[in-house]
Amino acid sequence: MRTRSPLVLLLAAATVGCHGMDAPRPTPAPVEPPPVVRKRAPIDVSRLTTDPTSLAQTAPPGPYHRLTAEECHRLACANSSAGRLIDAAATGQRRRLLDGIPHAADDLREAAAAQASREARLRNAAAALDLYYQLLEAELLSDVLVESQAEVDELVRAGEVTIELGVPETGQFLTLRRQQVQLRADRAKLRAGIRRLNTELKALTGLDYLPGPLLPTDQIVVTPEPLDPEQAVRVGLAARPDLQLIRTLTAGLNARTVDAVRQAVVGLVPPLAAINTATRVLAPGLRALIPYLT
Repeated sequence: MRTRSPLVLLLAAATVGCHGMDAPRPTPAPVEPPPVVRKRAPIDVSRLTTDPTSLAQTAPPGPYHRLTAEECHRLACANSSAGRLIDAAATGQRRRLLDGIPHAADDLREAAAAQASREARLRNAAAALDLYYQLLEAELLSDVLVESQAEVDELVRAGEVTIELGVPETGQFLTLRRQQVQLRADRAKLRAGIRRLNTELKALTGLDYLPGPLLPTDQIVVTPEPLDPEQAVRVGLAARPDLQLIRTLTAGLNARTVDAVRQAVVGLVPPLAAINTATRVLAPGLRALIPYLT
């Protein structure tokens, strides 16, 4: 599978959104990625240079579970704890009038909750994709360190043989020894980082029940791609769920929904929330000013 750069994918995830997450949906059944043998593809820089380079595949096998960026995005959207709580709160507080007509404030609350849930799921997906590409980078670096350590170990063994034959120890051999120790320390530090990234990524994607580590399978293709900032701004203004939430509240504002809109706005703007809290705790008489401040 060939993908664009991590930055482009993160921007795409933030603008395209979590498909099917605009309305409350049941929590999907856990999907377990199949176990695979660890094998990382090298970074493809052929589009940046006329002399393509590659990395040898020297990684040992292990009980890894493959995961693509698309699967990571989908699972993180579905596994957002905040998104599920928002959906549950929106559907659990619906009231109906005696004649069975839906309450206007409830309709607006559910519409606003759908946008807020989508925003929460997108943020969870963005955080998961960030961890995904950090893990991909760490696994690629692990391959490089394995190769480097193998080469340095071989040079050190050759130096030890010459010393046993009576050749005096040189400064270059001591430098190799230091490099050998440093590479081992770097590999230990990297392994700890990979374990941490796996733990955090599994938590965001709902895969924390898996016993083995995750293996990002997307191939990194380094290619220059121009970015149109004005187009990016237009896409963001049209697609951002938080801005769509504000538009939903504005469109649904009327005499029957003003209280629901006021509560939503207070929740969106922290200073208004602080003022609302202060009027209840410190000066209840100032509550009359809240509608004008809002």
